Amino acid sequence: MDFKRWMVHRTQLYLYIEEAESGGVRLLRCYGDSPAIAVPGEINGYPVTEIGNYCFADSARVREAPERPDGTRSLSGEYLQQVELPDTVKKLGNLAFYNCKNLQELCFGINLTEVGSDAFMNCRLLHRFRITGNMRQETGLKQLLAQRMCSMDVFFVEGQRIVGRLFYPEYEEYHDEIGPAHIFAMSIRGEGFRARQCFREGLVSLRNYDEIFEQACAEESAETLCRLAGSRLAYPVDLEEIPEQRYREYLQEHQEVLAAVLVEEQEIETLRQFAAGNILSGEGLQMAASMSSRKEWVQGTAEILKLQRQKLQETPKTERYTFEEW
Repeated sequence: MDFKRWMVHRTQLYLYIEEAESGGVRLLRCYGDSPAIAVPGEINGYPVTEIGNYCFADSARVREAPERPDGTRSLSGEYLQQVELPDTVKKLGNLAFYNCKNLQELCFGINLTEVGSDAFMNCRLLHRFRITGNMRQETGLKQLLAQRMCSMDVFFVEGQRIVGRLFYPEYEEYHDEIGPAHIFAMSIRGEGFRARQCFREGLVSLRNYDEIFEQACAEESAETLCRLAGSRLAYPVDLEEIPEQRYREYLQEHQEVLAAVLVEEQEIETLRQFAAGNILSGEGLQMAASMSSRKEWVQGTAEILKLQRQKLQETPKTERYTFEEW
């Protein structure tokens, strides 16, 4: 079926679009001058419901606009770093982000539930999803995660506020030969696969997600476990008492690794929260301050030193120092 195609101009973007069967429009290609894109939700009164095949890809199969606007470039491939899709988008086409090797973050809404094959092939730096919704809503997160075997940070955002966060570790698939006739069986290594199965009809099953931590402790690195536990404690949506205690105890026992993770991500709010909740003690804050200083994170170093002073003031004087009896 042939659809009408046309070019429209929105703010700093030129959008090549076509009619879609859904009654909305399908985005075929973007042109502009910024590696960070925010696709509008409506064009000429029609909702943007689909991202077309190869839309942001670096490929010979791309459908470029007949005429490219002067002074713009195709926003695709290695040039692209961040893409924000509107909540109206329901479908992501095949190989939509093929060869977007510098893409780091994709933002999308809860309506995106149909994901084409190999949508993120060769997206080597993509480690972050942001969903405009909360952790109790049905989303297409499972479908998107199914195409990412690497570690993924998932943020749930309402307005400008983060209301939830989950960490999905990387995992590996490999094949073992089990017979002389070159018969192979697929094996999976890593709890990231099990974490990606913790869904029920589009809803994240937080209880099942929390249950993987005990087994993960036997297989995953301390850094991965700190990211798992830290994400859940920072945003404890429907977090039950037993897993909460398990997460807390693990982080308290691995404060050096936790401090390194928080400084690496420059998580000031989480540092404050964990200091107030005694997850990071004086020793942990000292480690964080030292790491922050070495990385020349000025704002973080100042905040951590402030937290250290507050901790010292909260500590009874009799507990601050110990002296040998003479």
